[in-house]
Amino acid sequence: MARLSPVSRRLEAAGLRWRDIQATLAVRQTGSLPRRADWWLAFSAFLLGSLEMVGDETSYAFPLVQFVLVVGVSAAIPWRRQQVLVPVAVVLGLQAAIDIGIRVSGRVDSGVPGAQQLAGLLLVYSLCRWAPPRQLFTGFAVVIVAATISGVALANPSVSESIMPWLLVGLAALVMRYRSVLNMNRVEQAKLTERNVLARELHDSVAHHVSAIAVQAQAAQFVASSDPMAAAAAMADVEQTANRAIDEMRRMVGVLRSSDDIARTVPSASLADLADSTLSPRVRVNGETDLTGMSPSVAVAIYRVAQEAITNARKHARGVTCIDITCAVTPEVVVLQVINDGALESVGAHDGYGLIGMEERVLALGGELVAGPLPDGGWSVTARIPGPGDPDAGRSR
Repeated sequence: MARLSPVSRRLEAAGLRWRDIQATLAVRQTGSLPRRADWWLAFSAFLLGSLEMVGDETSYAFPLVQFVLVVGVSAAIPWRRQQVLVPVAVVLGLQAAIDIGIRVSGRVDSGVPGAQQLAGLLLVYSLCRWAPPRQLFTGFAVVIVAATISGVALANPSVSESIMPWLLVGLAALVMRYRSVLNMNRVEQAKLTERNVLARELHDSVAHHVSAIAVQAQAAQFVASSDPMAAAAAMADVEQTANRAIDEMRRMVGVLRSSDDIARTVPSASLADLADSTLSPRVRVNGETDLTGMSPSVAVAIYRVAQEAITNARKHARGVTCIDITCAVTPEVVVLQVINDGALESVGAHDGYGLIGMEERVLALGGELVAGPLPDGGWSVTARIPGPGDPDAGRSR
């Protein structure tokens, strides 16, 4: 391979970074605030802007147009995550036109209302945070051009003073956009890792069934001529084992496995092994503890969810004194509930993805997982996984 020159390496690195930026911008994102919060922001911006305009100490060169801008920028806030390019272009374009009119006419003007400025910054932030790449670049170019025109028209000592606030807001939005995509990638990686582990465990379970089938078939061939009844019984066992293997294979549909995944230690055959009264918090196990009577994949999932719930309680909850594990088994469903009496730390206090992994494991088996605070305090994790008696147990989600 030819050795690249330092300049070529820099160009190649710049190209890779540019492709990473393009990939980041191409990821579609949505805001986390509820829609009603945007309506409240819009109402507050309109109210504050209107009060500023009717104040005794303000005098606007074009009050009607300025009021229209206050109304327009406020009305655009509730839709700032969907269609923000047109409002940004119209509002900043009209403001630049007002500034040119002030310069030409020589009228006295009190400047841009503070509420309008804040709402405009919010719209530009939304443009850089959620808009598709083409709209982002187009809209931000309009912002820079309009801010430059306003700075020149008002004879600001430095045009950069007019542009700098918009640049800082846009940069902050892009950083948050990148962090959000990075977090999404981490979540997907956590899901993929858990699927890889589940695929390995399911693969081992199916391999066990196939090995048993081979042994039983060999035994049936050996006794077929001397003891036909024993051979028939062995073939019946082969049929049952094959059916169980088929069920396990159905559960593997949709589960991905990579070649470099790392297998975890084999879980115990009993939930009772998780009980511990010597450490704090203590762990108590109730209900059905024996996992040997369940499907291997279900047994592994139940044990892993209980294990992960204990770990999360010890790592992320305050004041935990006891963790209660309860398992109920019926032909239709296996229900596991893990409850602790602690208080959850503030959201975002940790970067763990154990809950995501638990959910992926349970969903892959056609079940559901619910986790959340209890009304009287504490935290609950409940997993419901279909049993062999459930007609939907083998369906892929």
